[in-house]
Amino acid sequence: MREVIERLLEAEAEARQRLERARAEAEQIRLDARLQAEGAVARAVEAARTQARATVRAAVARAEGERDELLRAAARRCDEECRLSDDLRRELVAGVVHCVCGSP
Repeated sequence: MREVIERLLEAEAEARQRLERARAEAEQIRLDARLQAEGAVARAVEAARTQARATVRAAVARAEGERDELLRAAARRCDEECRLSDDLRRELVAGVVHCVCGSP
């Protein structure tokens, strides 16, 4: 009977050791999974930031291009609308000379 009790105690001790090893292994698996998840999240966040920066750069470049084109178009319109004909220019010069010098 003593042998049976000793075997039961040994089996119980071995079961406790196995349980403790299983708990430690489960904890390590949990920690590894957490680290992997954190790494995946960090990589996803960095990828999103990189994409956002690229999107902003592209939008800024498009906006600058549109601005430049609008400025060129405005300058062309100004040149077209503000251009004086040679006859008008001569009349204006003559008028200024007349005002300044008093001669016709």
